[in-house]
Parts: sequence; C-alpha cells; structure tokens
Amino acid sequence: MESIPLIGELASLGAALIWAVSLTLFSRFGSVLNPTALNLWKNSIALVCFAALILFIKPEWPDGWEVYVAFGLSGILGLAVGDTALFAALQRLGAQNTSVSQCCVPLITGGLAYIFLSESLSAGEVLGMIITGLAIFLVIRHDNNRRKQSKIELDLFGGLFFAAIAALCQAGAVVIIRHYLQGVDVALGTAIRLLPAFCVLFLVGAFRGDVAKIIEGLNTRSYDFLILSVAALFGTFLGLLMMSTGAKYAKAGISAALTATYPLWIIPLSVWIAKESVSIKKSLYTVIAVVGVGIMMAAG
Repeated sequence: MESIPLIGELASLGAALIWAVSLTLFSRFGSVLNPTALNLWKNSIALVCFAALILFIKPEWPDGWEVYVAFGLSGILGLAVGDTALFAALQRLGAQNTSVSQCCVPLITGGLAYIFLSESLSAGEVLGMIITGLAIFLVIRHDNNRRKQSKIELDLFGGLFFAAIAALCQAGAVVIIRHYLQGVDVALGTAIRLLPAFCVLFLVGAFRGDVAKIIEGLNTRSYDFLILSVAALFGTFLGLLMMSTGAKYAKAGISAALTATYPLWIIPLSVWIAKESVSIKKSLYTVIAVVGVGIMMAAG
C-alpha cells in the first residue's frame, strides 16, 4: 500500500466525494420516506454490508464491556438520533445548506472535548473555529435574505434546528468513543455502533408505522429505494472505509482537511442531481467555511 503514491490523500478526497454524492441523493430521493424511516433503511443497508465484511475479515473483538457500552451509546446518539435529524434538515434546507451547517461539527466536538475531556485548543484551532462559524452565519444569512426576496418556500427555522441537533449529536458521538477508538477495528467498531442504532430505529419505526411504509415503498417505489440503497452503501459503508484509509496513510491534518471538503463537491452535485439553485456568494461562503475547518484540523 505504501508504494502507491498519495493513496491517503486520494482516499480522503474520495471519501469527501462519496459523502457529497450520497447526501445529494438522500436529498433528491429521500422525500419518499420520513426522516426516521429513511434513517432506518439507510442503517439496515449499512449494517448488512458491515456484517458481511466482518465475516470476511474476522477482526479481533475488543475486551471490556465499557467499550461496547461507549460504542453503543455513540451509535444511538450519532447514527440514530443525529442522522435522523440530519435527514430532517435535508428535507427542509436541501443538500447545500445542510452540508455547510455540518461544518460546525468540528467546532462543537472541540468545545465538548475541551469541557469534558480537558483537551486544550491551540490558537490555530480557535482561528479555524471563528472562520468556520462566521462563514456558516453568512451562508444562513444569505439564504434567509434570498428567501425573503423571492418568497421561496423553505422551512429555514425548522431546518436549522434539526441541523443543529444533528451537529451536536455527531460531535457528542465522537467525544464518547474517542478514548476507545485505538485498537478497535474500524469495520467492527462501526458495526457495534450500527446495531443498537438500528434496534432503536426499528422499535420506533414499528410503533410509528415506518416499517410498514418501507415495505409498501419497496413494492411501489422500487427505483427510489434502489437509489437510496446505493446512497447508503456509498455514504455509510464505502465512505467510512475511504476515510479510514486516508487517516492511515496520510498525515492526520491533511486527511481530515481533505475529507472535510465535501460541502464543496455538493455545490455542483446539488445543482445537477437535486436541481438546487446556487449563487456565487453562497459558493464563496462555503469555500471559506471549508478553509476554516481545514485550518482547525491542521492546527489540531
């Protein structure tokens, strides 16, 4: 693997592109299901893929019940609650705005790690946080002004609320398992996170009637479900594997910064696939947000 030049950097960029494609597909075809049902279907596909991979590679299982508790709680918080909120934001804000809003995940993660794990923040990390936060504010302000001028039907307040919940849950999920990440196989750790998240979503979905809606949709909207399955396969399965490859073979700061460029890829994809509009100002603010994340990651 080391003989292949730039494999880590290419893998990190590949992860960013994969996440951009999957998020755009979820935005375009996700309206066939409500956020809870959509997340249940996504996690179902991902869990099957990771289970098959684990049976193939046979990784070593971690010792200690606390590892499983931490990964399980992280999965429920991030993959069940967080991703459901993310899909709710997608349906209200679209792929572009939602992706930019998630640039605040590293900010929140750094803040939570500072409070609960006593991790220090460097001047570069603080600078990156300020730049990213300002850029996200400008994107939201720009879209709010356009909405008022053109009377676009967009649930901005509801979308931002769910985007904030998603970012907080994703950041919290990372902080919970940060101590236990070393020594745990990536595929196995993800499967341990996915299983309790799937169980929670299945119970909620069975109570709300979402499971019946999925079964009905498989019969009546098979093409849409095929696209959503591809998005789940790429976004949750291949995207994570590519990100892990990038983290292993590239410098940590470079890998994280390249992976965080996915909001930039979403701009042309959302115009092409999801038929969303885009402006020069909004694109510029998105670039600034990603640059801020890159500064923060590089300084970490």
